[in-house]
Amino acid sequence: MGSGTAISLVIGIVALIAMVAFYTNDQVDKKIQKAITSPEVLSQLAKQIQLPFIIIDEKGIYRYEHNAIKLIESIDIKIDGENELKSIKIIPKTMLTIPPIIEAINFSMEFSEPTQERPYSWIFTPAESEVAQLVCGAVQKPDPAKKLIRQFKITLIAKGN
Repeated sequence: MGSGTAISLVIGIVALIAMVAFYTNDQVDKKIQKAITSPEVLSQLAKQIQLPFIIIDEKGIYRYEHNAIKLIESIDIKIDGENELKSIKIIPKTMLTIPPIIEAINFSMEFSEPTQERPYSWIFTPAESEVAQLVCGAVQKPDPAKKLIRQFKITLIAKGN
């Protein structure tokens, strides 16, 4: 084997190792980014570091707030005539790059991934599994006679918190 072939082989091996290292680094970065922006991780962080949050009921009455009122323009809760939650729209005063975290407090409900609407609002809807369970009767709808007023905790993740 000539010296030119050996040098070409070494350069090829070095280039291959560099490509594998770059690809692996890129994949690791993507996995880390996905992990740290997952709702579960953010929820745990919010509990530990006391991010701004607000507790609001289904009628739109603020029940409690912790440094969140300065970040929220308005919250619109849509409930249909059968007392079913259709959506919760959160309109912050400034853009939130990470969606708020929303939790049902005094009843059980999961939410679908939020959708972002212009200019800055986030819209949450009940998860499809929740809708299917309500229709099939596996989850009981709130009984208007019992006067349960559903409450939600909305945690905000904003720069400068």
